[in-house]
Amino acid sequence: MIAILALAAVALLQPISKEQPFFAELAVYHSAADGAARARELIARKHPELRVRTQEREKGGTSVFIREPPVAKYAPPDSDMLRYFGRGFTPDDEKRLVGSKSVTVLDLTARNADGFAALHALHELVLDLARATSGYVWDDDTREAFTPGEFAKRRLADWQSGAPRASKQYVVHAYPDGELARGVSLGMAKLGLPDLVIEGAVHSIARPLLEVMNLAAQELVEGKRPDASGNLQLEIDSLRDPFERAHQLSLVETGAKKRASIVLREGVRRDGDAENRLLELDFGPLDGREARRPRWCASSSAARTS
Repeated sequence: MIAILALAAVALLQPISKEQPFFAELAVYHSAADGAARARELIARKHPELRVRTQEREKGGTSVFIREPPVAKYAPPDSDMLRYFGRGFTPDDEKRLVGSKSVTVLDLTARNADGFAALHALHELVLDLARATSGYVWDDDTREAFTPGEFAKRRLADWQSGAPRASKQYVVHAYPDGELARGVSLGMAKLGLPDLVIEGAVHSIARPLLEVMNLAAQELVEGKRPDASGNLQLEIDSLRDPFERAHQLSLVETGAKKRASIVLREGVRRDGDAENRLLELDFGPLDGREARRPRWCASSSAARTS
């Protein structure tokens, strides 16, 4: 009996707290001399819901801390990094970003109840600041750099109010892991949620499984939560975000279901992962059709569902 209880305890998933704060760090690289002052002026004039805090680790409420570290200590991405993580850059943009003289960093801490509104306001503020200083946006959580136009297109164009389209707010780093593949998200902390990981994926189905990750992330952003055993029901038709719903529907194979069940388990963080709680997506037992398919990738219906 003791052994049975122990196994049951292992299977339980720690709840995803409804009070988990939102954390986001966005920055603008520029060469203006008054970036922080301009940020404060923009908040006062256009974004009064963003209270400016005077201490970095001040507790309580939803607020933004503005700082201007030396650019040598908060260096812009170099040309090699921009090749992979730069969004919308021309050679001239790249030269100007790399040569930036200043950086204005905005750190948001938001109560869960205010999280999406505060995060939206922060994105608008950062875009306004980048345009005002002829600067470029850096998302420290996803490790991406943006031109102002690309930032507006990717992060704000489809986000009017309420919860955003999750896949527009995080990235997935997918890479070989031995003979299989691993995919892990970066940036879910800004949505008040754990990051997600898929371990040991067969390369041939890695892309469909990553689309299932996007579906799971959207369900979590819209408030759905797994039960105590980690079971999470995915239902494409129930998604509130019209863009993610349309995208997921476009991937559904003829005759496939538009719903599935996965299990979320506590994940194991590795070097390079976000400093955030990590949940692993478990797709169920091996069905024997692919000898190299890991136990949780067996259900092709889970991949088709996306």
